[in-house]
Amino acid sequence: RSSEQRNPRNPRLSPTYLTSVQAHVRSSRTQSMIIAMRAARRSFSSSFWEYTSAYARVSDEHPHKVAAITACCVLGSADATAQLLTQPVGDQFDWQRWRALVVWGTLFYGGPCRFLYARYDRWWGSGAAVRKALVDVFGNGVFLMCPTFYLTTGSLKGQSLGDSVRQFQDEWVQASTGTIAFWLPACTLNFAFVPPHSRILAITALSFLHKTWLSLLSNSKRVASRLSLDTATS
Repeated sequence: RSSEQRNPRNPRLSPTYLTSVQAHVRSSRTQSMIIAMRAARRSFSSSFWEYTSAYARVSDEHPHKVAAITACCVLGSADATAQLLTQPVGDQFDWQRWRALVVWGTLFYGGPCRFLYARYDRWWGSGAAVRKALVDVFGNGVFLMCPTFYLTTGSLKGQSLGDSVRQFQDEWVQASTGTIAFWLPACTLNFAFVPPHSRILAITALSFLHKTWLSLLSNSKRVASRLSLDTATS
């Protein structure tokens, strides 16, 4: 044998050996990354379930307060998103409009909506998901949520009662149709699979999408008037 083959520490190593070392290093790095990702996933899953359990416990103890705080956070984010989607770059944030939706959502979901959700289970037990969804969407959604949304947010935005009523009448069909199409399947799944203490959480999470759309619809004329005013004064 040559001196290179007898001495493994010789710097002039064969290409085959170098290739095997590089492959081993890559394999070790890949395994380390996989282990780190699995650890991160376990940590996230553990934290998520801890948070969910804590939310459920506090929601059982203070159902109306937790529902109100949840709605405040989610609906505030919904209107902020709606404004970012429609307002021109550089235009000022409409805090009056934002406060109107937050105040309505906090009062509605923390009050009558949470009350009704508790009554549904008392009236029909833990099952009857379709019946609960039909009552909630066609009763609560169309004849309670939509009217109170327009009248409350309109008043808080500075509209007169007559203007709020007229806007609601003009947009009621579109708002109600969209509400039914969105909430009927969502509420059915919510009543079927989500435990009572987290139903408002699930509803308000979905409300981020629905209220973003409803905010866009109900404030379309307000945004258009602000754009016209900006154009006229520029």
